[in-house]
Amino acid sequence: MNSQLDTLQVQTTRFGTLQVDAQKVIAFPRGLYGFEAMQRFLLLPHDDDGVFFWLQAVDDGALAMLVTNPFVFFPDYAVNLADADAAELRADQPQAVSVFTILTILRQPERVTANLLGPVVINAAARIGMQVALQEERYTTRVPLPSAAGN
Repeated sequence: MNSQLDTLQVQTTRFGTLQVDAQKVIAFPRGLYGFEAMQRFLLLPHDDDGVFFWLQAVDDGALAMLVTNPFVFFPDYAVNLADADAAELRADQPQAVSVFTILTILRQPERVTANLLGPVVINAAARIGMQVALQEERYTTRVPLPSAAGN
């Protein structure tokens, strides 16, 4: 195999130039809400504990979102995928996917919120992901992240 074909160079504003294995790119056929044109992302670790990650767009170096595993902070959180979404993700069982929530850092007052209404669901084995809109009235796009959990 030609190693140049297996490696992708990604220019980012946050991390500089990244040389990544092309197999690490996750396809988002629908993009993300508000960023529908961005359909290729990388999931980059932010911390050694594996709690926070960056969802970095491959085709726009300025677009990177901080995400986390919501179950670390919200143990009762539930994501019920529609059958069509599960089929698109090639997820025949819940263990086939990982769920992330996009975080927002607010300056006034200083706090971090999680978008529990629109989680990002990724099937790493199939390298495909999507953002889904839950129909749960109990979730919002700005749920304060508990500071005691894992911080």
